[in-house]
Amino acid sequence: MLTPEYISVTEQRSETKSKDELFDDGVANAGSIFKRGEEVVRPCGPHSPGVHALLQHLSDQGFHGAPLPIALEPQTERLSYIHGTVPKPPYDDWFLQDEVLIEVARLLRRFHEAVKSFTPPSYSQWNTGLSDPRGKGIICHNDVIPGNVVFDSGKPVGFIDFDFAAPGSHLWDVARSARAWVPLDSPESTESYGLGGLNHFTRLRTFVDGYELCKREREEIAGMLEECNTVSETYVTSQMRAGKPSFVALWKKYDLDTLYEKRRNWFRTEREKLAAALA
Repeated sequence: MLTPEYISVTEQRSETKSKDELFDDGVANAGSIFKRGEEVVRPCGPHSPGVHALLQHLSDQGFHGAPLPIALEPQTERLSYIHGTVPKPPYDDWFLQDEVLIEVARLLRRFHEAVKSFTPPSYSQWNTGLSDPRGKGIICHNDVIPGNVVFDSGKPVGFIDFDFAAPGSHLWDVARSARAWVPLDSPESTESYGLGGLNHFTRLRTFVDGYELCKREREEIAGMLEECNTVSETYVTSQMRAGKPSFVALWKKYDLDTLYEKRRNWFRTEREKLAAALA
């Protein structure tokens, strides 16, 4: 029998859920993430306990550019809501300015500084789908794409969606982030997701300058850019072939078979220019 207290709580939750605000973006979790008051409610998985420990550590270190963990429940997790907006295409002019690249790179560096002292609990499991194949180093975010960065008054204030957090070199995280923000792709393809007409090479230099990579790090990251692309392609392809509906839809929407082929060719053609931009 349900106690009066349980009935009261159930009624309260039902009333609250009717006021949930659905976030309709994302891929793997599309249609299943909600804002409820000052909290975000989203699906959890085997990686979630480790991620919550990571997020708590970031807060303890004074890094406030990530959600706070609130609760883990059987099928969902609750995190604090970061106020601001996540830009979507078609992007406004301010979003395409060099200053945005610099500020995102600086926020990424502050995240890496805060995470250096994090020792993952023994129970931690990580989603390594997009991670550094070498698997050593700090816990990287691995998915700092425009859709996972919150802005306020034109400034990046936080990273969200730590589902792909996993061990790796900080340079891997920089390479993955630069690949999305520059972006590193064929000119025809960038038009399809709202980042066309930009100078790939000057923006790449601007991003690594913003992060303040040293000469040795710039040389090392040059060899990671193409590898990051291969890892992403392999992961998305595996999810599509497994029949995951959101990935199948993404594949069709952007004709990813063609896009990936163009991107591979672009990397091969522009390899020397990319290295020169990092020199």
